[in-house]
Amino acid sequence: MNFIGYLLRQLNRKNFLMRVLIIFMIVTFLPNEKSTVLAGEPINHTVYLPIVSKNYEEWLDLFNQYRKIAGLNPVTSNSSYNYGLGLHTNYLLKCPEQASVSMHAETVCSGWTAEGRTAGAQSNMVWNGGPNYSTRQSVDIWMRFPSHRYNMLHPDISSSGFHLSCDSRNCAAGLNVLGSLPTSVNISNKNVIYPVENQQGIPPTQFPITWAFYMPWNSSTPESDEVRFVSASIVYNVNQSVPFTVSEPNHNNGTWDYKNQIVLTPNNSLLPNQTYRVRMTVSFKNQNYYKDWSFTTASTP
Repeated sequence: MNFIGYLLRQLNRKNFLMRVLIIFMIVTFLPNEKSTVLAGEPINHTVYLPIVSKNYEEWLDLFNQYRKIAGLNPVTSNSSYNYGLGLHTNYLLKCPEQASVSMHAETVCSGWTAEGRTAGAQSNMVWNGGPNYSTRQSVDIWMRFPSHRYNMLHPDISSSGFHLSCDSRNCAAGLNVLGSLPTSVNISNKNVIYPVENQQGIPPTQFPITWAFYMPWNSSTPESDEVRFVSASIVYNVNQSVPFTVSEPNHNNGTWDYKNQIVLTPNNSLLPNQTYRVRMTVSFKNQNYYKDWSFTTASTP
């Protein structure tokens, strides 16, 4: 029995060693699988990294979003326009009396600059009586005013500039909308509606509906080429009419401002999450033009 036990022990030891050898060979010669996937060495993985341009400008992105919706080409950022508006907005903060006279001028206080004066004259401006104001608020509010919207959606703008300045009491912001226009004003012969066909998320709070015309002036008297309102309607739920006010900003308080644009402003706030259909006829050079389109309001103002 002792001899037999001895043999069994030797055989078990031999089997053990053989097993260890087999495992060693498997580990050594089989392909090595990595447990960590590096971004530069993906193995059956797709790695997406956020793309953030060091030249990203929020105002430009917001501005171009509006232009893209309207079917217009994007504009580029002009560093000279940005600089000029920085001078102008800071001048306004130092001279708030100027803002109550004209946001587009530099005449009330000393310390004005030629670049600032030019920037103010070429730009949409906004003044906020408080230290907190955002770039988005600036761009959005200009689109709510037809006279500011007109040049923001001008087909011939190629570049723009922006600056927002704030102190502990006020904020002033500007967007250059005239600096890059061709010297021959309004040469594109295009027209733009806003809101556009099937647009979603329009503010229901008496958001103006505009049909703007951009064409060359053939006379020193702008009245000769003025677009005239003929008729319009705003309806929802098939036949529910919306009362509105019509204005033609081209003729503003007895003066001509070269904005051939028809504006329909609802007399009351629209309903949220509701589709509205607009039908409008205008006359240009004794020829009638007609558009029929719809848009949908947002759930909140």
